[in-house]
Amino acid sequence: MILMASGSTVLAENNETKTQPGVAISFDDLYISEWFEANEFFRKYDWKATFYISRFYRLSDEEIEKLHTLQKEGHEIAAHGFHHIRAVDHIAENGVQAYLDYEINPMMEMMHANNFFPTTFAYPYGNRDPSIDTLLLDRFDILRGTTRAAPDLESLRAFFDNNGVVYGLGIDSQRVDFDLDYVLSALQYAKDNNKILIIFGHKTVPDHQYRNETDYKTLIEICEFVTKNNMRFYTMDELSGFIQK
Repeated sequence: MILMASGSTVLAENNETKTQPGVAISFDDLYISEWFEANEFFRKYDWKATFYISRFYRLSDEEIEKLHTLQKEGHEIAAHGFHHIRAVDHIAENGVQAYLDYEINPMMEMMHANNFFPTTFAYPYGNRDPSIDTLLLDRFDILRGTTRAAPDLESLRAFFDNNGVVYGLGIDSQRVDFDLDYVLSALQYAKDNNKILIIFGHKTVPDHQYRNETDYKTLIEICEFVTKNNMRFYTMDELSGFIQK
């Protein structure tokens, strides 16, 4: 029996639901032109990604139009903070309401005014704690933190576990913990164990030179693995359809 949840294929077996194994790719900040160019290249894989936008007030009309084009093609435009600040530190110094008024509310107002209605949020720097998660889960379906490679894949926190707080594994080329073979082994583990791997990068480039850059080579390897193994590309919003409440 085939069920559908948020546009995603779900297999029903013995009254239990199983998501199709796959990957949720996300990119952070405001590298709009680079993402737009990358989409032209990776469209052949029928890929989907989530683009987490910070500092929306810096975007030009042309960049906003490019985001609308990406959204129309099935990608997700999501929230990454108005000023891109460390949530825990800001709340400790200024309080909860000041954080909402500085980082969350103006971001949502400006995105809504431009016809983007984000349902997921990525913490800048992965800076979060459970109390802030509770606060923001009233506003978003999924919150993405960050994690590092684990010694064994069973303990890697970057696999979706049907909860609203998730963790992404970084794929920028100059990360100290980045290893393409490790990422591919994590995808193999996801395939073998019917899981969804969550990964994130920043600026998409044909060849990296600086930090916070994700090589096309990395994305090609990921996309080819996913397509060859009959796995699925998910947006972060699609994962919310599987959350156990």
